[in-house]
Amino acid sequence: MTLYLSCNVFESSPEELHSIFELRERNRGELFLPDMQLHFLELKKYKSWKKKYRQKYPLDSWLQFFKINELSKEEIQKLLEEPFMNKALKSLEEISNDPENKELYELREK
Repeated sequence: MTLYLSCNVFESSPEELHSIFELRERNRGELFLPDMQLHFLELKKYKSWKKKYRQKYPLDSWLQFFKINELSKEEIQKLLEEPFMNKALKSLEEISNDPENKELYELREK
């Protein structure tokens, strides 16, 4: 599971914008389920990271996807050049246009 957070949860440097948690047995340190992880991506730290390093982060496309409202048209076009991002954006558009999903969203907002 991956959680994208618009606030800083962990007191760590911008370099540590991606935190990964695993389930381990407390005394032996034995990993319970190797494939079960919680990933936290702190979007506010991404801005600081981007300013400092000015290079592509391995999860750059996904971080931009979740901040799409802040992107310019050129940045969105560049994002759409990646096949998996194009598919994700099309899926988001389909979900957003579904009347039932719109109603659920509006209920959550209230």
